[in-house]
Amino acid sequence: MVKVFTKEGLRKANNVAIKTNRNRTLSKKVFKGRSNETLFPVTMAFPHNDVEVRVEVVLDEHGTVGMLDIPFRTFDTLGNVMTSAEKERLGWYIGEGV
Repeated sequence: MVKVFTKEGLRKANNVAIKTNRNRTLSKKVFKGRSNETLFPVTMAFPHNDVEVRVEVVLDEHGTVGMLDIPFRTFDTLGNVMTSAEKERLGWYIGEGV
């Protein structure tokens, strides 16, 4: 499973990061031209300063990434999506791949 931000969730998390002077924030330009249904996958996450999580987020179809510092509670509430490899394995287990 891969954690993902919705467009609105990423925008809110970024605004909090800006207002609370966190070390890593995103340019607000990231959101221009993106549909409200856009999902932004988290490709890396690790504890930072014992009070937050630093996440690497894919920002576009070209693989551009950005770093954002978010509270642990925000990270814990992110949605999850299944990767294609996980879907294939699941299909195999339930008989669709036989």
